[in-house]
Amino acid sequence: MDNRFFAIHDSSGVLRAVGRMWQGADEAYTDGLYWETCDQIGTPPGQRFSWRGWTDLVLEELPDEQAADALLFIITARGREIAHASDDLERYAIFRAAEAHPFLLDNAYTLIRRALPDGPEEELARDGQWRPANRLDEIRDGDGHPDVCLRLAEREMDWHEERLIAPRYTLVRDGAGQPLAVVREVGGAEEAYTRDLAWAPSHLLDRPDLTFQRFQYPRQGQAELLEFAHTVRDERQRTEWAGEYDYFADLVSQFAEPDPDLAVSVVRRSRDGCAEVFFAEGVWLRTAAPLRIGELFFQWSNLPVTADEAERITRRIASSEEPRYFVVTDDAEERENRRSTAVAVVRLTGTAGDAFTRDLAWRPYDLPGTLADQPRWTVRAVTEGAARQEEFYVHDRVRHARQVGEWVGEYDYFAIFDGTLEALDLDNAFMLVRRSTPSGEEQYSGNRQWGSTDKLYRLSSGRDWTEESLPISPAEAEHLRRKLDERWNGWRRYYAVTADDGPPAVVMLSTPRHAAPSELAFTGEFGWKVSDLLRRAATVDEIEPDRAVELMGTLVGDHRYLKQQEHYGAGYAVFRRWDDVVDLESALRLVGQPGPGDEVAVPITAHESERLAKMIFLRRAEERAEPADDHRYFAVFDYRGNVMDLDAAYAVIRCPAEGTEPWETFVRDGEWRTTRAPHQVKTVPITAADVDRVTRRIAATEHTRYFDVRGDRGRVAIVRLTGSVEEALARDVLEWAPSDLFERVRTEPELVAEEFSESSGTMAVFYQTQSVRAERQKSERAGDDRYFAIFADLAAALDVGNALVVVRRRGEAEEKFVRPGEWVPTDELSRLEGKAPFQPYLAISAEEAERLTRGAGTWRERARRWLTRG
Repeated sequence: MDNRFFAIHDSSGVLRAVGRMWQGADEAYTDGLYWETCDQIGTPPGQRFSWRGWTDLVLEELPDEQAADALLFIITARGREIAHASDDLERYAIFRAAEAHPFLLDNAYTLIRRALPDGPEEELARDGQWRPANRLDEIRDGDGHPDVCLRLAEREMDWHEERLIAPRYTLVRDGAGQPLAVVREVGGAEEAYTRDLAWAPSHLLDRPDLTFQRFQYPRQGQAELLEFAHTVRDERQRTEWAGEYDYFADLVSQFAEPDPDLAVSVVRRSRDGCAEVFFAEGVWLRTAAPLRIGELFFQWSNLPVTADEAERITRRIASSEEPRYFVVTDDAEERENRRSTAVAVVRLTGTAGDAFTRDLAWRPYDLPGTLADQPRWTVRAVTEGAARQEEFYVHDRVRHARQVGEWVGEYDYFAIFDGTLEALDLDNAFMLVRRSTPSGEEQYSGNRQWGSTDKLYRLSSGRDWTEESLPISPAEAEHLRRKLDERWNGWRRYYAVTADDGPPAVVMLSTPRHAAPSELAFTGEFGWKVSDLLRRAATVDEIEPDRAVELMGTLVGDHRYLKQQEHYGAGYAVFRRWDDVVDLESALRLVGQPGPGDEVAVPITAHESERLAKMIFLRRAEERAEPADDHRYFAVFDYRGNVMDLDAAYAVIRCPAEGTEPWETFVRDGEWRTTRAPHQVKTVPITAADVDRVTRRIAATEHTRYFDVRGDRGRVAIVRLTGSVEEALARDVLEWAPSDLFERVRTEPELVAEEFSESSGTMAVFYQTQSVRAERQKSERAGDDRYFAIFADLAAALDVGNALVVVRRRGEAEEKFVRPGEWVPTDELSRLEGKAPFQPYLAISAEEAERLTRGAGTWRERARRWLTRG
């Protein structure tokens, strides 16, 4: 397969990356100095695309020799950037030129540093010492030298130094094959961690009667060391350290040194299995019990310690002035979800505590007092880094729920960050993205302009794995938009330009720090275009950014009025000011013809009219919906396109006017029950009058309503409400039974009820029924025959009598019922398996199959009606 190379330029001609089709893979090499997957390499020449936050990129195929030059340009440009920010040292990584990928940073085999301007040169030795050297100039200047060098930033040098001098570990076994010690070699010295639980000088590696297991990577050895220490300590805890409690030091990481004095917390476990974590002097709080070796989910980082060691650790922790961190979780959520989100992240400084909660704010917090009122909650101590990670998870979960359930608008907004810690402060975001459909992404590019992107796809697919995104509200998006404009306008300058051979324009001259200057022009049509107007303009006036956006708005209006008869004949959008016109979504209202007070109005297309009408409706709904009865109310829809029609709402939910919990759902007149925060539905805030109208309609409906009632361990039952009749379908049954679950939801705090839409409720009933029937067929069937019924759709599948086809399986053979006494070979069921609900099917008993086939005439007539229904 031929390998091909490409230059990836932006619209101003700046080389951003080198692409290649290499051994069947599409990759690109950027200033990160590694090849990464790039799914844009197949883009046709000349066609614009976006990638890694860059827009308006184009591909240009390169011969091999030019590709090498392009790679060198990227590497050299990065070196210049480092040199520009350099202190008094030059730092270089040294590579073997013969390596297949000589500039992959992990391939560096040594480091050289040199004081500026002409100071001494030193090279890092294997023992971690810097020794005099004199070969950097030879490497840099000599053609054909076996080594090549790459300049490093200070933080990169530190990382490489740690990597190159990392210790080497060996597990030592005695003649019987039992672990005897773990040996660590550092800088030529050898020491052993033995069953005495301490390090001591060693010569074990010289003994021929022992066997050795050497580890290639330091982390493998560190993990083996902690396992060895844990095994020895566990044996002694069971046999020698027995007392009222077993104590465990939490070392946080499975790669930690097995030193109890490095512990971030101590956990004690009583003889009845109850566990507590140390919080403060005399205060122990409920926590998950440490697991022993061999137990499921056991962690080596829970190191058994003696009572004396535990006392020493707790004294150290209690006297420390450094903040300590705890994560509070709900046991019920832990059981229901594979990974629950913290209820609170607590910071204890001295005796004062504050916490980051699901209200997304830090506030004073009494952890012991709160825990006493919450018997299902548990606490664990964590490092500051882990606490920040948990804080991010809280942001992520709560914000996703609010985006679905509370934040109103046509678009979902996301802030993009360089990493997890940066994401804890919105002002750290480097990109703003909005999405109207799963594939309709746009990124904010400044001056009220948006351009296409695939950033959210790249994040969700793991391509941009070092970055993070968080949902943000429309108000936060507006704040971030202004911040980005302020940041970018620091290196952008704007001009009002008139050229002899063209219309007026706004020209933007960009001079970013690490890229070539670029010139773009805006004429009111199709956004920014590459320009040379400043060179040939008749008049050029530099203007402020705000004035530039205002002028851009007037240019948009001029263009639309000029082309009104051809494209813009669906009415007018009215705005407050001309600078708002650049962003059509900021329209105040739509009119057929501008009237008095509509000084700023521009013609729009039919598509724009439909989209803007929905956006204006949602914005006004948010403005109108004042709290009523100390609650905020929301109408719930199963489809974004229905939100302008309150008659399409299938439920009403509410939350306290101050705060977001607890959420409640409307059941019947005067009856509200605890529900989950909205997470997979679209909601619209409604007024008190709308609440009354929608709840009366829902209460009076003749259709069956379905609710999902869940507890600590997941679904308890599906409840259906038909008029005033309440019935439940428990998880492991097939028959509906009279129910009092709504009353139980009122009195049992662990239960919640979430209303399904009609289609979702039907689907939930079907899948639960399908699962129960499949299990019963496996456990109860006699003989080799198994029977199945196939239905027209999910609604029909709620009654076995609606079956269209009955299929019988005998071993591997599959037969379809045709008429009494006649079955013919078929593969209908095999083709359907795994594809429901498109053609649903259920396992049925032999008795049900007999009833269906015995009444074949009536059954076939029913099937005919289903197939021909209008």
